Formats: sequence, C-alpha cells, structure tokens
Amino acid sequence: MSTIITQITVNENNTGSMIGNAAAAGNQCLKDATIEPSLVNLMINIGVYRDDNIMEPSIASLIQQRMGLNLDPARDDITRRTLSFDLANGPCGFLNAVAVGSAILKNKPDHNILIVGGDAHPSGETRPDFPFSAIGTACILNSSKATSQGFGKVRTYAPLDCNHFGYSTIVPINEFGETGRSYMPITFEDGWVEKFCKFGAESIQRFLEEEGLSVDAIDGFVASQLAQGFPAELAKAAGLNSSTAIYDDYENSGNPHTSTSAMGLKNLLTNLEAGKKILIFEISSGFATTCAIYEA
Repeated sequence: MSTIITQITVNENNTGSMIGNAAAAGNQCLKDATIEPSLVNLMINIGVYRDDNIMEPSIASLIQQRMGLNLDPARDDITRRTLSFDLANGPCGFLNAVAVGSAILKNKPDHNILIVGGDAHPSGETRPDFPFSAIGTACILNSSKATSQGFGKVRTYAPLDCNHFGYSTIVPINEFGETGRSYMPITFEDGWVEKFCKFGAESIQRFLEEEGLSVDAIDGFVASQLAQGFPAELAKAAGLNSSTAIYDDYENSGNPHTSTSAMGLKNLLTNLEAGKKILIFEISSGFATTCAIYEA
C-alpha cells in the first residue's frame, strides 16, 4: 500500500482570513474530488500565521467548523466523525502531515485525509511588510495498492551544532497589549537565504544517498520558495540535473510558506508523465528540513 494524492486545490482569492482561505480551498478540493464532506476522516491544518494570532482553540477546529465537517455526529450520523488538529512546523508542515497521514492510512486504508494550509496576516489586512503570500491550499490523501506510486519515506534533517535561526516570529502579548491580536514582528538573520541554500543542498544530498537514488532519477523538484530563483540555486548546489523540471512561481505567487509544496506538486503532476519522480524539499526556521519523493 502507498499514500497517493487524489486532489490538490489552490485558492488564491485572499479573503483576509487564513481560516477563510483554507476552508474555501478545502471545500473546493472535496468538490473537485467528488467526496462528500461527511466522508473526511481526518483534517490536518499546517498553517502557521493565523487570524488574530489565535492560539486556542485549534485553528483546525475553526476550519472544520467553517467547512461543516461532521460537527455533530450524534445528531447527524454517529458512524461519521472528523478528527482535526494543527500541525505547525512552518514550510515543513506539509511533509510532516503526509507522514502522519501515511501512518494512519496503513491501518485505515479506506480513510480520506485532508491537509489544508495557508498563512495570512493576523490583522486580516494585506500588509506589504508581511513576507508570505496569503494563499490557501488543500490536498486529499488516500491509499493505493500501486506501491510504486505515491509518497516514499519522509526524512527530516537538522544540524547538530546550528547557531543560526534563519527567521523567527515572536508575539509578546503582554508587551503589545491591545495590538497583540493584529501585529507580529518577523526577524530575518543576515544571509539567511544563502545559509538555507547551503544546508538545504547538504540535506538533499544526504537524502538521495539514504534513499539509494542518483540525481538522474529526479524528474521534478519542488522546494520552499524563499526568494526569487531560490529553487534553481538550491537544485544547482545539490547537484541536480539541468533537465530536472523545477517549480518556481515566486514572480507570481511570492513565498506561499505552508502552501508551497501543494502548489508545486499540483503544477508538476499536471505537467509530468506517470512514473516520474518528484523530489519535495522543505526548509523552515531553525534549519529544519524535510525531504520526500512522490512518484507520479
């Protein structure tokens, strides 16, 4: 059995709400896949920057409420339930969620798992200084008997002696007072993109070695869109072939943060033939990276 993507939906119509963007993507994704909302067994929200800097309840529960996913099984159908939770690990959240979903599908192969992502400024406004694009995405995972298709093993890497943070966001509510709901300072380390590229290339090379794959086996490449041209620079540093199809839509979509992997997979799965291998690479603050292969 393997974990495959049944449907990916991208919602670029920013409502000003991370919850609204993710819910709209989720509803459209289910519609496109012709899956009834009541048949969603698990929903994982990987979005980080959320409305009003809400910490509790979980954003996943608010997205689930907005989508109407089995809100009252006792009233509707006791056999249909939707578990939802947040999995917040920055851009690495997508593959983290895939790893969780794959583990569940091994035991419950008939389940429908919905991953929703997206980030927005907590004020609900479009701020020019907010570095991430407010794009909502949704992805449905299912199991397949075609073991050669779908996701391979998700591997995570982090340097043991890292003195760099890349970028960080801290919201000291007591200090900000009434503005704490709509404000957040984001700090970027000097040369963070170049540092991410160096460690990212090392992570990719280690991943390919552990997977027993050569660079010739990689047909497509999806990477976090940290800056203009970053995926191509990273691919070059990692030694990937010049013939590898690289997803880079930074010029149009900027840095979609937690939505990047879903957007890149949707693009490459549309343009690559069946059987092609796509390398997915994600890197987050603190120099955490995740890698996985998806075979179309």
